[in-house]
Amino acid sequence: SKLNIHYILEIDIWEAILGLECDVKVFDDIIKCNIKPFSKTGDIFLLIGKGYPNSRYKTNLIIEIKVKDLLNLNNEQLDLVRKIKEIGER
Repeated sequence: SKLNIHYILEIDIWEAILGLECDVKVFDDIIKCNIKPFSKTGDIFLLIGKGYPNSRYKTNLIIEIKVKDLLNLNNEQLDLVRKIKEIGER
């Protein structure tokens, strides 16, 4: 339907890896959504009937994931990423 709502949800890399529960505000409603672990940019979640509040149509909420760029990692975070890489190479 043309009345579907397309929502881009920006999440951190940690949330993309671990998954998360979040609230999305659509007009006056708060929609709860569960983003599955190992989500990536471009993944789509379809919430049937949660789109435009119109009594004539059932519209959907389309949530598209965008993982934020990793630009501001501190030294402790970088050390942990190095450890994860080492464990993966064993």
